[in-house]
Amino acid sequence: MSATLRGDSPPDIFSAAFDNETETLKGFLDAGADPDSSDEAGRTLLMYAVLGEAPDTMSVLFEAGADPEKQTNAGKFPWLYAAINPLRQRFLKLWGK
Repeated sequence: MSATLRGDSPPDIFSAAFDNETETLKGFLDAGADPDSSDEAGRTLLMYAVLGEAPDTMSVLFEAGADPEKQTNAGKFPWLYAAINPLRQRFLKLWGK
């Protein structure tokens, strides 16, 4: 995961989403983590998966009910980043668009 997103934080649910670590992400979700969890800037797990170009964790999050329309604090949406990302077609398919 890029230093700009992770900073000095230890691996967590956000890095699992970004790094395409499906089993780690599923473990967090199975333990009760919200698939719409967001960081201090409002970036959601789905946004981390999109930015990390992580197709498998993106699928896990959609299956867990992540909201592709949940905004960050700055008003950005996961689908906005997906639109300029190699995963855009997969994102749209998972979203049902």
